[in-house]
Amino acid sequence: EFSQSKSNQASGLLDRPNLLYQIGWQREPGEIARFRQAGADQSTLGNSYSANTQASLGNINIDLAWRLGQEWRKSGGVTIGSRTITWPEIRGTLGSLERLPFWRKAMLNSSIQANFSHTADSSWQDDRGFMRRGEKDNLGVIWNGRWKSQINSDLSANFITEETREPNLRYPEGIYRRLSISRKFSSSISYAFSAPQGMILNFGKLGKRRFRFTSFLSMSLRAEYTQRLEKSNSTSSLGLAASRHSQELSVAPSASYNFSRSITGNLSMEYGFNNDRISSVNNWRRYSLNATVDIKF
Repeated sequence: EFSQSKSNQASGLLDRPNLLYQIGWQREPGEIARFRQAGADQSTLGNSYSANTQASLGNINIDLAWRLGQEWRKSGGVTIGSRTITWPEIRGTLGSLERLPFWRKAMLNSSIQANFSHTADSSWQDDRGFMRRGEKDNLGVIWNGRWKSQINSDLSANFITEETREPNLRYPEGIYRRLSISRKFSSSISYAFSAPQGMILNFGKLGKRRFRFTSFLSMSLRAEYTQRLEKSNSTSSLGLAASRHSQELSVAPSASYNFSRSITGNLSMEYGFNNDRISSVNNWRRYSLNATVDIKF
């Protein structure tokens, strides 16, 4: 698959440019009088290429893709180019895990999804050479399950590694390097059920009365844990030294209750913290509690 995008912007024109420039087929507006210099003119050309294939075998589905993006941006007589290529980009799904013997009686539906991608990007300027080079690896795994007891659960893990290089004469060999490593683990569980369709109250001599209504209760719990490590070289050393090493945790329970169609209640709480082993300036704690009740007359 191929796609191309073009955009041109000219300012200070005292006349309308020709049709070819207006539809993007001509890069310059031509010899048209201006009331100011053309230094603010901008033009962008972008090309996008992609190819993908799919395969299935039983309960296994695999998607494989390749992507390439190129862009040239010209402004004030300076052209900056960029290139991003992703290969491989692979996604896989394994379904029907509920058929496994050890939880067949308790599970309604279950599957695992996994993905991995490697991306390399670079940018350069015509008169200065390369401005940035970077590589990024992304690996993720997600498991989800639906239980017969009306419980839904999810577990996921995500690992990201990213390294960039930028020219800077203040650093050894004229290169400023940064390395970022992130690990994120998250889980969620939810439970929902419909309460009885009414209740019977005893009013003594007046007898028993049955009140009919519709009610619904749902509860959920979400937790996330993230580790981040950032390294960079200094002006006096080629080696990478840690500038940030943090751990972040967030726990958020919530509940909602609908009593008939007229009364709705919600309760949500969250607790989280971040600890940075390198600098305590980045440490924080967060507490929150929200409760609402809506009554419709």
